[in-house]
Amino acid sequence: MVECALKARIARQTERHDFPDKHRAQLSHTHRIKDLVRVAGIEEELEAAKMTDLRFAAHWQMVEGWTELSRYERKESTDARGLLLALNDRQHGVLRWLKGHW
Repeated sequence: MVECALKARIARQTERHDFPDKHRAQLSHTHRIKDLVRVAGIEEELEAAKMTDLRFAAHWQMVEGWTELSRYERKESTDARGLLLALNDRQHGVLRWLKGHW
């Protein structure tokens, strides 16, 4: 979900009839959250949000630890609930914050 949200942000930065920048497109072809944040151009906003909202910072840290291989790892149910909370917390959630940057 976070990967898709970041890629949506990146896609919005290309106008409808513009020819996409090849280098930018290649940089976006990744699953790494940190890299996508950089390509999306929201590093400063993210750092500011983490400094002002420690709960959001903790949620972000949990989400940022996800990799495309995580889905194949055996996890405890508490890990899954923690990730869902980090994504969906109504006031401090990662998806709520990302939706403000699409």
